[in-house]
Order: sequence, then C-alpha cells, then structure tokens
Amino acid sequence: MKNDYRSQAVASVVLGTPLAFALCGLYAAFGPAAAATNYLAALFLLLPVWCGILIWGLSHRQARQAWIHLGAGCAAVACAAIAMRVLSGA
Repeated sequence: MKNDYRSQAVASVVLGTPLAFALCGLYAAFGPAAAATNYLAALFLLLPVWCGILIWGLSHRQARQAWIHLGAGCAAVACAAIAMRVLSGA
C-alpha cells in the first residue's frame, strides 16, 4: 500500500490541533497547582504537546490509521473534558 504523507499531515493538523488544545486545557482546568500556575504551564506545554501529536500522526503506517486514532483521541479527550466538568459541578 502506498503511504500518503499529505493525508497524514492533514489529519495531524486538523485533528491534532484541537487535541493538543484540549489536553492542555484539561491540564489548565484540573491541574495540581493554583489556577494561574496551571494556565501558565499549559501555555508552555502547548507547543511541545502539539509537536508530539503531529509526529505521532505522521508515524502511522496508513493515513486511515492516523485519521482513526487522532479522531478517537479527540473524542476521548472531549468526553473526558465534559465528564470532568459535569463531575466538578462547574
């Protein structure tokens, strides 16, 4: 099978960007330190997390796997964010 890096790159950018923002947002909202410290740490973590997700998306064998795994990651993080918000009462 032909490996289509363009489709993997599009998947990594389109689905990896909200995934990185959601992961850092979860850390900012529910991190271990004070709110201001968590937000600052999340801001500094955003670029390395996003780069890691981009690399992870490009490391799949097929573009379809990248789309499926990054989409599942986005769905899982969104569900976790909604569940933590509901459970925290905010």
